Amino acid sequence: MKNKNKEFSFLSCKTSIIFYINALEALFILILTIVSFYGIARPILYTTNYLNNISLKEESAKKLTSILTESNLAIYNEETNVISDVESLYNVYVYRNIKYCYETYPEIYKDDLDEYGYETKKEFFEDVDLLTYDNDYLGYFYTSFIVNKTNENGDLIIDINKDNSINFFNYEILDVDEEGSEFFEFDSNNISSYPRLKKDTCRYLFQYHLMGVNYSTLREVDNAFYNYFLDRYIEAGNYLMEYSEYSIALETYNNLYNKTELDLLLTSFLSYSFAIIILSFIFPLFSRYKESLSMKIFKVARLNDEHKSTFLVYFMNGLNSFLHNSITLLISLFLFGGTNLLNIHFLEIGIFTFNILHVILLSIIINIISLICLCTKKKKGLFSRITKTNYYQLVEQKYFNEESKNDDEIL
Repeated sequence: MKNKNKEFSFLSCKTSIIFYINALEALFILILTIVSFYGIARPILYTTNYLNNISLKEESAKKLTSILTESNLAIYNEETNVISDVESLYNVYVYRNIKYCYETYPEIYKDDLDEYGYETKKEFFEDVDLLTYDNDYLGYFYTSFIVNKTNENGDLIIDINKDNSINFFNYEILDVDEEGSEFFEFDSNNISSYPRLKKDTCRYLFQYHLMGVNYSTLREVDNAFYNYFLDRYIEAGNYLMEYSEYSIALETYNNLYNKTELDLLLTSFLSYSFAIIILSFIFPLFSRYKESLSMKIFKVARLNDEHKSTFLVYFMNGLNSFLHNSITLLISLFLFGGTNLLNIHFLEIGIFTFNILHVILLSIIINIISLICLCTKKKKGLFSRITKTNYYQLVEQKYFNEESKNDDEIL
């Protein structure tokens, strides 16, 4: 009661103090958000089906990885828990093709490649498998894995059998016929063997990938060959997506992923909202001028021209705090779930979908507009203009009188 009887003088607040208040408020909200998440929200979340769904999601992921590696379209490293990307597969594809040409057809490629340094890379090629239909990523997929596989309707994904799968792969996938193609040609004595690289293509790829030569012609050939491989790799991936076991496991994984991430997002958002409610709505109720904790520390209040804090001002202060602290919300989401939480859709209106990133972007836009407003002559932020309020430094009347008296004595 004693505080309520104090008389204050209201001085215009410096812009720098307003910045300090907002920065301190963001820090308080971040701390309370983290505390409420780990102390309240997450323990409650763990009492639901969340952990069970996490376990089921991991099982689905293992199933997908198992099918993917079985198809030979990817290599899984158990030590690093990393699945190979298409660039690494392409490099191995190039190495195996070069070794295949050199080892299988030495009469054609040996002298030419040795002239450009193949002998210096012999140790490297000892660890490279000789290319076959069984170890080639695309070759194995089309000649073994996808044969007789069906989609969810029970129809064959590709109408081939083991006897004609090699011809299908060579003619339909690699686009190689008896006359060859842009990159490959057949062994005229055995067209059922794996097609070999054309002599110039093999030499260019060897120089570019193994000898570090970077001529524009070599780059162009490598880029064209990479796109050739990529197109066929993507096509194989599309066929894999039709495979019933894979498509069912993928749908299960996606559903569980969306559910667990949405639960985590909701929990994180509620933790943030809880911090806002405590610091920006409940705490100010116990202050004479409805100051937040950061305002209280700096002895500042947001008041109208009559030096009063109305209910509208109080409510708008809380809303302002909620919308302005986008960085706090962003940091919280990174801590609780990483960048994945930013892409989870939580609302759909017609063809439009909204995620938390849209909320943060909206908040950033509001912050920028408010900052621009604050830097104008009036030195009033966006919400201060809307509510017709100002930040005032609260100075107890007795201190104000003493300072005035001291000034008079000096004069």
